[in-house]
Amino acid sequence: MGIAQPDANAPVVKGTSGILILTDQEVQLPEVGPCIRCARCVEACPINIMPNFLGIMGEKRAFNEAEKYHALDCIECGCCTYVCPASRPLTQWIKAAKADIIARQKKQG
Repeated sequence: MGIAQPDANAPVVKGTSGILILTDQEVQLPEVGPCIRCARCVEACPINIMPNFLGIMGEKRAFNEAEKYHALDCIECGCCTYVCPASRPLTQWIKAAKADIIARQKKQG
């Protein structure tokens, strides 16, 4: 889990739990495929939300629906993205949904 850094000049701070350095070949992103409904992401989710649905809603920018499926409960661990055989960036899409939901909540009150 964590945010990818573009180069080795990123600082290591107290909260840094580990560093993973990948080769250029390992960094290449595979082509994103459609969800095949295998539910591996659901099984991998440590907080038992539905990353498959949240990912689809994030991809389609259906952020109101994502809120109903508890997108804000996601801890952004990346387990769902890691196990997805279709190479779907679920964590990225859920994170976008969360940002929109939080922004709307701030505007409302």
